[in-house]
Amino acid sequence: MSLHAQIRTKGTPVRRFFEERFPNVNAVRKDLVARAGDAITTRPFESASYPWTAAGSAIDYRIRLAFPQASSYLPRWELASPVSGFALATDSNLPRPFPAEIAAASGEPYGPFNSWSGAFFEKLHDVLGAVLASNSDPAKQPDAAPEETLAQLCYVLGLYDALDHAGPVVRSPLYEKLNFPPGFLPVADALSLLCPPNVVADLIAMTTRFYQEQQKLLDAARVELSPNFAGSTEIGGADADLIVGNCLIDVKALVDPAKDSHPWPWQLLGYVLLDYEDTWELTSVAIYLARQAQLIEWSLEELCMTLGGSGEESLSKVRSMFRRAVTTG
Repeated sequence: MSLHAQIRTKGTPVRRFFEERFPNVNAVRKDLVARAGDAITTRPFESASYPWTAAGSAIDYRIRLAFPQASSYLPRWELASPVSGFALATDSNLPRPFPAEIAAASGEPYGPFNSWSGAFFEKLHDVLGAVLASNSDPAKQPDAAPEETLAQLCYVLGLYDALDHAGPVVRSPLYEKLNFPPGFLPVADALSLLCPPNVVADLIAMTTRFYQEQQKLLDAARVELSPNFAGSTEIGGADADLIVGNCLIDVKALVDPAKDSHPWPWQLLGYVLLDYEDTWELTSVAIYLARQAQLIEWSLEELCMTLGGSGEESLSKVRSMFRRAVTTG
């Protein structure tokens, strides 16, 4: 069970560790809201049936791809991982919206988990590489056309993320729309089919604000995208969004941060504690509110004290105690 899942699930060893030692999650949430102030919030058009989860994952990807270091960020294995995780899965029990003769000719299930979906991912990777390479100044936002393509690509990755987390039984546009035979549609047409125009506009709006208001982050000398930690494998998976300098940053697309109930302060601290040997030399953590274009940062000491930590134990000792909770329960 991943760090995210253990934190959200009551009764797990990791959840109990935080509840007992760092119980004041609401204090950090309230501090975030107070410090964000009355910043203007980017909102999507036609939000009644908006795909919030996939769009949230998409802006995570898009923010990371904004950094000059992004050219080496998405290797093929990472793009393929949501598919390989369900290599033996089949959607044969799901409705098939195409003629029986097409299914018979193909000889395999349609949707995101058939054998040719790997080839589709390869094409996505190639398109992504070409778009990033076409930007003459990686620290500046691309022109309108490549930016639209990046938004679509990130949204599709967000859809696959949702399947990776929830499993192949979840309802997804990938089942409903990624149902064409291999080679039937060009990648550009497939992206347009999968990503609604209002999502594209929303992602571009948030991305534009990031470029306009967070240039200091983009200019940082040290940037690590999707960093892992020494304890990541021990807990079943834990990779953060990014590290800039000595600050670990998590990206969130919240319309109203005051209404968010996710225990993200524990997740931020959990990443830090999984860095058992202090490899990343972290000194602070932050939330980037993508819809408000606000970066809210806490020193590690400030975060631990606000969460209710005693302040009497060194970070290395807390890491050791956390590791025991992770490995032994």
